Amino acid sequence: MSVIANSAVLVRLNISVWGASKRNKELEHEVARNKNADPKAMRMYDNLMVGSTGHSDIHRHAADSRLWHATETNPFDERGYRICPTSLFLDYKMQQNQRRGRFWSLVDTFRVKYFSYRETAEQYRGRYVQCTGLPLSRGSMF
Repeated sequence: MSVIANSAVLVRLNISVWGASKRNKELEHEVARNKNADPKAMRMYDNLMVGSTGHSDIHRHAADSRLWHATETNPFDERGYRICPTSLFLDYKMQQNQRRGRFWSLVDTFRVKYFSYRETAEQYRGRYVQCTGLPLSRGSMF
């Protein structure tokens, strides 16, 4: 067994979060027409969860967890694996489990409040409401 296998382990963090945005081609064409521009020159996106804190809390926690993972480990390869010294692994694993629990707690809270978040977003977007980008069920986002 190599020396590195006795002193380090490979770890990998994979967090997937729903983006909550959808390209609005209709608005792109409208703005392009009003500004005498080509619609290919712009990209307009609807923030489907505008005005709600639940989705941004999940994104913030995921970003914080990715940063924490990068600072607690050392790079190993381009596929996302990183090296964690065995002397720090138990602490790493404990913190990672706490972060996972917090993430799923935020997701559960978001799922409970999802329909009120949709209503809030519809009020913010006004006449540009396009509900076609919103998941109809609470379980298809994460």
